[in-house]
Amino acid sequence: MCMFEDTCLGFMFNTTRGTKGNCQLLSITQVLFQGEQADLENDPVVSQDIAYYPVQKGCLVPNCRVSEEYVFIEEICFCIKYYPIFLAYADASNFCNQDGGELARIDNLIKQIFATQLLIKTWLVTLDVTIQGFYNIEDWYFDDETRLNFYYWSTNGKQPNLNGEEYIFLRPTENGGWHDTSDYPRPFLCEITPM
Repeated sequence: MCMFEDTCLGFMFNTTRGTKGNCQLLSITQVLFQGEQADLENDPVVSQDIAYYPVQKGCLVPNCRVSEEYVFIEEICFCIKYYPIFLAYADASNFCNQDGGELARIDNLIKQIFATQLLIKTWLVTLDVTIQGFYNIEDWYFDDETRLNFYYWSTNGKQPNLNGEEYIFLRPTENGGWHDTSDYPRPFLCEITPM
């Protein structure tokens, strides 16, 4: 079951709840405690009666160029890099394409959490950062014209406000909240699909 759930990272097995034991799927919200990630990979035994088992979902590290400052998050098969270069949306998208990827496609809460944490804690970014997404007539789309089905709009400034603002940026100083924006040059996140 865990293989088919985007939010599932693994499962815990508890033998103290009866003779048959108890198995629980473990999601990202259970692994992140007050902004710190539990080290279940290196310390899989949580207690004498509880053990954690990660689920591998087919990610391939070689496709993520960590030697070129991309960060690979194996648990969710996510490979991203922050570029502090100020480019407009189309130029940033082309830059990512030439780098073998695309603008970061934040399509679920797990990617949102990891991208925001990396921006804040690893790259120490406080500037607004362009991510993939544009507005076209009545809805928001990714660059391949797939409709967005996940949103993380900021609660500050009544987002999205759609006053001629047709692109998305992530604001690390607002817990990664999204804002719609005009085509203003900003730093950006690129993503390479590691599969």
